[in-house]
Amino acid sequence: MGFFDLFKIKKALSPEPLDNKSIFPEQINFSQSAKASDNYCQKIYDLYYKDYPEMPFISKDRELNTNWFEQAKTFSQQSLVSKSMMKRYSDGLLPGHIYMLYWLKKYSNKKTPAYFEYEYGIDFVAEKTFLKRNGYLDELDKPTPKGI
Repeated sequence: MGFFDLFKIKKALSPEPLDNKSIFPEQINFSQSAKASDNYCQKIYDLYYKDYPEMPFISKDRELNTNWFEQAKTFSQQSLVSKSMMKRYSDGLLPGHIYMLYWLKKYSNKKTPAYFEYEYGIDFVAEKTFLKRNGYLDELDKPTPKGI
């Protein structure tokens, strides 16, 4: 039985979100960068994002450690990634990429904030690879002149 299987069992036994203080920080970091199950993502996409040009990233952390559906019902404006965040600019970047470049220029060795997923709809780790591959970040994860 794997790490995510134990979380699923614990989540199924309790309708309340897990107390993140009872989860190791490494587990939270890992689950925030891992994609949620296809079934969970599809439910969210069908309910909230079907007319978006791109689908926002949804983490395993959201699936396992939150009651996001209840939160979205009650506070939909605050819970949903806005459609404008999922529209690419003519250079192929999303609005979240622009903020990522700013954030990476300003900070080093900090934990990636969850708002990259919840506000910008992006997977920070995967999008960092995209930015490097396209010349916006150097090998030290700092913006290149193109990124600036």
